[in-house]
Amino acid sequence: ACHCIYLLVWLCRVLPYNSFIIAVDYFQAKYPGTTIVFDMSLVYILMAFFAVVVNNLLVETLPLQVRITFGYLLSFGTLLFVALFEVYWDAFEHDSGYRANLVAVAVVALGCTGA
Repeated sequence: ACHCIYLLVWLCRVLPYNSFIIAVDYFQAKYPGTTIVFDMSLVYILMAFFAVVVNNLLVETLPLQVRITFGYLLSFGTLLFVALFEVYWDAFEHDSGYRANLVAVAVVALGCTGA
C-alpha cells in the first residue's frame, strides 16, 4: 500500500502556515514597527487549539472526507484571497490589511488543523 497520503496530509497542514511565516520579510516591510510575525504565530496557535477541540467534538458527527475536504478548500480559498487581495492588488489599507492577515491566519489554522 502507498503511504503517500500521509505525506500529502502533512504537507497540507504545514504548508499554509509556513506560507505566512516564510514571508516574514514581506510582512515586516509592509507593517514596520509591528509584531506581525508574533501576532500571526499566536493567532495560529490559539486557533489551532480551538480547531482541535471542535474537531474532537465533531469527529463522530461528520465523516472524515467531509472534514478534510472542507478544511483544504477553506485553507486554499483563504490563501488565494490573501495572494490576490493583499499581495497582488494591494487592496487593503495598513490597519485593515494587518487585521485581514490575522483573520486569514486564523481561518487557515481552522482549515488545516480542524480537518
